Amino acid sequence: MKVPIKLAACLLAMTVMVPSGFAFADVDGEDIGGMSSGSASSIQPYANNVNTSFYFTFKKSGATSLGDEPRRKDNGTPVYVRASKMVCDRCRVYVDMWTGSKWSNVVADTKKRATLKKINTDCSIKVNKAAAGYMVRLTGWADSQRGDVKGEWSPDSSRTYKVINGD
Repeated sequence: MKVPIKLAACLLAMTVMVPSGFAFADVDGEDIGGMSSGSASSIQPYANNVNTSFYFTFKKSGATSLGDEPRRKDNGTPVYVRASKMVCDRCRVYVDMWTGSKWSNVVADTKKRATLKKINTDCSIKVNKAAAGYMVRLTGWADSQRGDVKGEWSPDSSRTYKVINGD
């Protein structure tokens, strides 16, 4: 039986999102498979720490540029970011969270910003713990000149790198 690609992708996404301890049952209530159950204390939150690319292009000083598609932030770890190419001296980086009605900056610091200055350096951006469970995105801002910044990021980190908040 052929299944349309969009339907197959949707079914795959639903399968991946099944919570731990969930079992499927047929109409009569008999268990027909699922994931093994475990105690709630043994459940570890999924970390969205797979890197994806971003690309900021700034046509002029003071320009704002959005990175890639928003991604879900699963835990309270810092956001990982690494620039692989910079055609400017630096750029400000913000982490925005979708609140359901607007995007809101969640960078943790009194200045509420982070600054990328070097290429090929693993960096962390600390964010407010409240961002966990929400969609987040990177936003770049050229504070001093036009240019481009290319790199990779992930909403969750497996560790803390050089923190660039407030620079």
